[in-house]
Amino acid sequence: MKKAFSVTVRQSLLAEMNRDDRAAREEALVLQNERLKKKELEAEAAESEAEANFVRELVIKEALDPARLAKLSTRIDTHQELLIIALLENQTALDQAQDKIDLMLEEAYVLEDGRRVFKTRDGSQIYDEHGREVEMDTDLIDNSSPHWDVFSESVEIKNNLQEEREALLEYQQKLDEAEVAIENGTLTSDDLDELDALMEDAPAPVQMHLTEREGQCTNAINAIDNSSSTDILTHESNILAPN
Repeated sequence: MKKAFSVTVRQSLLAEMNRDDRAAREEALVLQNERLKKKELEAEAAESEAEANFVRELVIKEALDPARLAKLSTRIDTHQELLIIALLENQTALDQAQDKIDLMLEEAYVLEDGRRVFKTRDGSQIYDEHGREVEMDTDLIDNSSPHWDVFSESVEIKNNLQEEREALLEYQQKLDEAEVAIENGTLTSDDLDELDALMEDAPAPVQMHLTEREGQCTNAINAIDNSSSTDILTHESNILAPN
């Protein structure tokens, strides 16, 4: 009886071990399949990326015309130069506008709460420095004090100059990025078209200086042509003149 029990126990243990081994083998097989699948996906991703890089490089090589790229670089340099001039002029105008505003704030009528108030030229309304209408006796404000019409106009000028400066700085950043892309050789034909369109739509101060520079170049060329024509006529006259 004892012997039969031992055999049964051994058989149970063997069966359990076989089940454990089978489960372990199945788990190992699953893990192996997952590793193989992961490697396949990584290989496919690497291949796709390599193909994309190849196509990108091919497009760039085919798209870039050295002459057009050189012309674009020169054009960007010109715009960058005029941008600096425009930014300096903008800063000067901003400082002047702020100085004018500060002076009017110093000369304005001051309420008990510290607000500065301004009377309109016709004396019908009063506004504080933030543009809120104030109900008070207009006779309290001397007519020699700064008027709201002038103050509000100065504030508007300052705000417009600030918006102009933001547009100039944004344009400068785009040109800086373009210069980096040119240096790194990462521009495509589409990028060149976008840059051409960007510079055609440059901020107004840059456009103004471009027009002035083009006019100066035209005048210089005309002056040279006129001088050359005069020299030719003088030379011909000297030849034809009797001795």
